Amino acid sequence: KPGAFAVCALPLRSLWKARQAKQLARAISARVKHPAVVPLLEVDSANGYHYLVWDGGVGQQPEAERLTDRVGAHGPMGPGEAAALLGHVAGALDACHATGTFHGAVTPLAVALQPGGLPLLLDLGAGALLAQNVADDESFFDTMSAAQASANVLTYAAPELASDPQALGAAVDQYALGAV
Repeated sequence: KPGAFAVCALPLRSLWKARQAKQLARAISARVKHPAVVPLLEVDSANGYHYLVWDGGVGQQPEAERLTDRVGAHGPMGPGEAAALLGHVAGALDACHATGTFHGAVTPLAVALQPGGLPLLLDLGAGALLAQNVADDESFFDTMSAAQASANVLTYAAPELASDPQALGAAVDQYALGAV
């Protein structure tokens, strides 16, 4: 397809896990319908990697910027602005949780700010894929270390997620949103 896309690549652990992760990510994308949630366009494996693809135009708003970039350029937001922004993101997460879907990788990189619009929640499915991607003989930290695109997640991860990557749930997303 023509256009801009955002891609997250993760090391492939096994073909069976790749198939499971692909089914899981597609199911997540099909379940969650919310104007602030950017759905996955594609999930697959190739050349030893899982990859996830989202609309890189962020809902046809190519000038949207990531929260981490905004704070890096302009410093911390004021309390009112931060509360309003995170309130909208909390609404998007609530829509996810209502369908039994958990993000698992909420960070400032997973929030895009549209000019004059509501924030968008990106990377839905990445946390679930990471949880599926942990091999039987390795820790979540080993998998996270190998996944360069997701190294930032540990800064915002709930303690229970580090000890049990299958522990995805509303509390994990709420903890990460509070850390953001």
